[in-house]
This record gives sequence, C-alpha cells and structure tokens, in this order.
Amino acid sequence: AAQTATKISERDQLAATQAELRRNLGTFQTAFFGSLREKVAKDIAPRVDQKRKLESADWQTLSLVDEKEVEEQMNFVRLGQMISHECEWQLRDLAPYMGALLGFNSAADDRNPLRAEIVGAALHKGIEAISGERESRRILARDIGQAVAHVMPECYSEILRLLQERGVRPVNLTVRT
Repeated sequence: AAQTATKISERDQLAATQAELRRNLGTFQTAFFGSLREKVAKDIAPRVDQKRKLESADWQTLSLVDEKEVEEQMNFVRLGQMISHECEWQLRDLAPYMGALLGFNSAADDRNPLRAEIVGAALHKGIEAISGERESRRILARDIGQAVAHVMPECYSEILRLLQERGVRPVNLTVRT
C-alpha cells in the first residue's frame, strides 16, 4: 500500500505503521491470543440471568459511556463484520457443531465462541497493543482485518473438518441459501 500511495505523507504513515507492526509483532500476537482465550472462555462459561433489577442499581454504577469505549467497540465490530461477511456460510455450518460440542442443544450463531465478533475484538486488542496512534490503528485495522477476513473461511472450514473427524454430530441440520 505504501508503494501505491499518491501522497508523501500517506506513504510515510504507511511505512511507519508497517515498521511499527514488524517491531511489535510479538506484542500483537501475545495480546491477540490472550484476548481471544479470555473472550472464548468468558463466552463458554455458564450464563447467569443477565437481566438486572432496577432497584439493585445505584447512582455510582450509572455513568455515561466514554467516547473512547464507543470508538473501540465500533472498531472491533467493524473487524468482526469484515470477517463475518467473508465467512457467512462457514460460520453457519460451524454453529450446529459448536452447539453440540458445548451442550447448548441449539445452533445459535450468537453462542458460537469462535464467531467473527470475538475474533474481531481480539484483533482489536492486538492492534491496540501495537500502537497508540489513532491513524496507525486505523491502517492496521483495515489491513489486518482484510487479511484475516480472507483466510478465516479456510480456518473455519478446517475447524469444521476436525470436529467431523472427531465424531462431533451437529445439533440440527442447516440449510444453505
């Protein structure tokens, strides 16, 4: 991308971001894998009733959401959407197997601990660990997100194949449209 950039400042930013990624690749991998493990573990943990009663809330627990938190959530949602758009069929095929494997008795896509949103959130944590600069994070999210989105269909297909080889049976059949 740096070679095709038309502006010198854009080319310099892309080159600096690439150098920063190379320099901090270990940090990225550590943050990504740690976040992915944490999010998957949290997702497969038994769920308690998420509904809170209004009388249990106090004024100290009620606060406005920080603008940075909203921006972070938008970034990892975008990453997850990039992945899910490329892997729609694979995720749909994988959901019944994950439901059977985890004992959910349903093929709910939102209960799949390997869904695109979780991978996107872990990628976002890895990108945050690399750079504190907003423009560098934007470039990394775009480029890493696209690269991961292109390889994830094969990854999900391989996970599905491994589950089938190990005798995992889906909870119900899915129909491809």
